[in-house]
Amino acid sequence: MNLQEPFRIHQIDFNKISYTKIKTNETKKIIFIKYNETNDKSKPFVIQIPTLLNLNEPVKISEDYYELEVPLITQEKDKSSSLINFFEELDKKIIQDAKINSKSWFEGISVSNSIKYKKIIKETDLYKEGIIKIKIIKNTEFETLLQIDNKKRINIKELPLNSWCKMLIEVYAIVINIQNNTFSLFLRPIILSFKEKEASNYNYKFLEDSDSEKDIDVPDSEINGIFIKNIKNQTNEKLDTATSSQVNIIDNLQLRIPDILSSTTESSLESSTSSSNKISEKIKLSESSNSSECSNKTEELLNKLLSKTHIDNDN
Repeated sequence: MNLQEPFRIHQIDFNKISYTKIKTNETKKIIFIKYNETNDKSKPFVIQIPTLLNLNEPVKISEDYYELEVPLITQEKDKSSSLINFFEELDKKIIQDAKINSKSWFEGISVSNSIKYKKIIKETDLYKEGIIKIKIIKNTEFETLLQIDNKKRINIKELPLNSWCKMLIEVYAIVINIQNNTFSLFLRPIILSFKEKEASNYNYKFLEDSDSEKDIDVPDSEINGIFIKNIKNQTNEKLDTATSSQVNIIDNLQLRIPDILSSTTESSLESSTSSSNKISEKIKLSESSNSSECSNKTEELLNKLLSKTHIDNDN
């Protein structure tokens, strides 16, 4: 059996789109589409679109089909704009032809003011470029073929997430919804083939630990505690909690007491300072006395040694 090849989107000439039979029921009117490859020959309007990233699970709509929302994230980044442009130009073509064929297309349809066209690309907050909705069909007349790597056939429940998806899509028909006065393009998926998205591999290894990484890390809280304690000792270790909470620490690590301190606090500080000065004086006197005593003992010891040496020399 000879396999037919689809059209690529850059090959499409929108002027070669043609409309064949029209089918009507109680709720819908369907205008079927073909593509005129030559002047005397038309064929199904089947296209292969750039590979897209599938991130969503299909949602069951009825026993006949599931709906899959596919974001317009192309495997090759430079093809994203061309795909979006193709869908937008296709929308324009359908709207233009709807105006030209309005009498036959919308005949018998009660339209109050206007009829709204639903674009192919759906806007969403999740994906910047939008999404397309694909109806995966399985009924007595048609079935969308689902595959892995163009080979292994899968069912709808095995459809993989976070995978690249190749699509063969037939631009099948225009569907006019009689109940809500809207019309849209029905894209019928023929084959969806999925391939697992490969993760980027980086072949790196850790470097040997450097000497700098062995240094002891001293927490900031300990450093601050040491400096603050020393400065308090220079001023007043008896400064109470209420007063110390009003002490500002500035960049040069000196303590500054704001002018808002009460007179009681100032007098307490003076008293404490006075006591500290007296203690300092006592310490100085003690040091002086100890120094003098030590000096006398040393002189006495030296005299004895000299005397002993003198006697030994005489003998």
